[in-house]
Amino acid sequence: MNKETVKGKMKEMEGRVQRKAGEWTGSKEDQLKGMGKEAEGDMQQGVGKMKDAGREVVDKVRNIGNKQGKDLPEKDYQDVRNRKNSEADVVPDRDDEIGEEVA
Repeated sequence: MNKETVKGKMKEMEGRVQRKAGEWTGSKEDQLKGMGKEAEGDMQQGVGKMKDAGREVVDKVRNIGNKQGKDLPEKDYQDVRNRKNSEADVVPDRDDEIGEEVA
C-alpha cells in the first residue's frame, strides 16, 4: 500500500463525516462538499492502487529478467526465430473455397 492509497482513504473518510454532518444539520452545502471529498478520495485510492499494480508488474518483469528464463518452459523465453518447430509455420490453403456460393 502506498501513500496515495492512504491519503485517498483518509480523504474519503473525511468526506463521509462532512456529508453525514450536513445531513444531521440539514446543510445541503456540507452534504455536497462531503460527497465531493468522498469522490476525490475514491479517485486518489484508485491512483494508489494503479501505482501498486504497476510496481508489481515491474517487479515481476525484473524477476523474470534475473532468472533468465531458467524456470520457464523453453518456448516461453526462446526467441521465435530460433525455435525449431514453430506453431505459426503452417498456413491453411483456402484457394479452393473462393468462388463457391453459400446458400
